[in-house]
Amino acid sequence: MRRSMRILLTGLVVGATAACAGGTPEAPETTTPTISEPDETQPVETSEPEPEPSAEVPDDVTEDVLLPAEALGTADEPREVDDAVGPWQLPQACEPVTPDASAMLTLTQGTGEFEMAVGLHQVAVFPDADAAVEAADALVAELTRCAEAGADGGILVLEEIPVGAQGHGLAIDYYGASADGDLDTAIGRYLALTRRGAAVTLTGTLGGEANVAAAREEVVGWAQQAWELLCAHDVDGC
Repeated sequence: MRRSMRILLTGLVVGATAACAGGTPEAPETTTPTISEPDETQPVETSEPEPEPSAEVPDDVTEDVLLPAEALGTADEPREVDDAVGPWQLPQACEPVTPDASAMLTLTQGTGEFEMAVGLHQVAVFPDADAAVEAADALVAELTRCAEAGADGGILVLEEIPVGAQGHGLAIDYYGASADGDLDTAIGRYLALTRRGAAVTLTGTLGGEANVAAAREEVVGWAQQAWELLCAHDVDGC
């Protein structure tokens, strides 16, 4: 009887062991998906921005760039406009300088009677700003030369003025009084030049008698107004 019980217990132990060994299923293997990296050797398509058109300015000139009658005098004074490319209106002591311009306007206003001044405004336009810079340099170079050479009995003084680019003014002392005195109180006239973009302008008077200080103030004011009228010839616009 004891032997049978031992055999039974032994069988139960073996069966339990077998059940433990084979009854628990193994966990299934898991796989991590592979993410492919982009091929850096392949060209990446990008949209190219459209090139901006280059800024252009007109190489012709219209009369709306000229000073109005009220600026140069009174509306009842005769105005003459010449649209030919011609020399800058400089003092006789200077050599003629004709710009290599695409177009040019020369305005004179007044009769010149009774020693009254005749208003002068010239505008020359060029294909681009570089050509205008060269033209202004050539004009300044001649004014420098003739100022150093002097005039018969008179004195020419070249000054820088704060108008536009390459701004210069030429004081014309008729009688040379400034040799021993003050230029501002000398009797004479004044010319002013400046550049804006692809245009060069000259303002001043032909004839007339005023002290240089008054002539300078008036003509430099004209130059400023003339510069403001040239915005169409500047790539930055108005």
